[in-house]
Amino acid sequence: MYVIKHNGETLYSPAMMDMSRRVLAPKVSLDINANSSCTFVLPKVNPASGEIRRRKSIVTVEQDGKEIFRGRVLDDENDKYNQKSVYCEGVRGYLNDSQAAPYSYKGTPRGLLEKLIAEHNEQMEEDKRFTIGEVTIDRANEALECENVAYWETLREIDEKLLGAYGGYLRARKEGGVQYLDWVKEYGRANPQKIRFAVNLIDIKDKNDSADIFTILRPLGASEMGDDGEFAEAVNIASVNGGMDYIQDDEAIAKYGRIWRTYTWPNEENPTRLLEKAREYLKIGAELRTITLQAIDIHFLSGSAKAIRVGDKVHIVSQPHGIDL
Repeated sequence: MYVIKHNGETLYSPAMMDMSRRVLAPKVSLDINANSSCTFVLPKVNPASGEIRRRKSIVTVEQDGKEIFRGRVLDDENDKYNQKSVYCEGVRGYLNDSQAAPYSYKGTPRGLLEKLIAEHNEQMEEDKRFTIGEVTIDRANEALECENVAYWETLREIDEKLLGAYGGYLRARKEGGVQYLDWVKEYGRANPQKIRFAVNLIDIKDKNDSADIFTILRPLGASEMGDDGEFAEAVNIASVNGGMDYIQDDEAIAKYGRIWRTYTWPNEENPTRLLEKAREYLKIGAELRTITLQAIDIHFLSGSAKAIRVGDKVHIVSQPHGIDL
């Protein structure tokens, strides 16, 4: 059962008998490392229609008593019938309201996240502040030196300096009245449910896109400072890769030919770690496959099945499509 709340008060629930509390066309889009959203339409007779306040109203969505979305109203629009269309963005968007001041930092990736969130909290109202929660990414406590010479939105700084360099997922959640921000290696869990053809699979699209494929990668790391104060050649992998500053996927080359790309990890100063990152990145570039599907969550048919949550890993089986992932 889904319940929508506005500023802590129930806006819609299937259990409510008051027909004036209707909500039309509700939709929640949950994303990983992107801002989630919630949209719905309020008829004029709904008492909450006149209470919606842009950037102030807090909307939450619960599934079976568990909060799956929390955010603020970003836009609202009235049509000719005075029905109010409401668009809400997830709390991740709060990190776009603050700015990281220019800095020179020496410490660890976890420490930089703590610094950026502390500065965000100083600039924000209490309900837009975060507490650092789980940090489970690899290398969270290794040495890091970086700087920024401009005023950037906090979210942009986190994306570029941390997520872009070290990977992982940024996850916002609220528990026990505390709004946490996690930086995790795995976003969800391994869900025992299966999505199967002729059982709960509704539609599927399997796309292999060759437009952005590459089969040879030249990875670059941080740029070293020369004696004259100018940036010199960037760190590469030649010293740990038999003298070659690139890696290749022989199987992909046999399929698609030799296609070169260069990718830079601006904070990586260690050639060995740079090589490890490059190998993982090459796996993505050499086989760009996107599977888009629609399926029924068996949880709604059988309470004993675990509900599928955003970020969960789910086994997909469709013999007619040759898919077993």
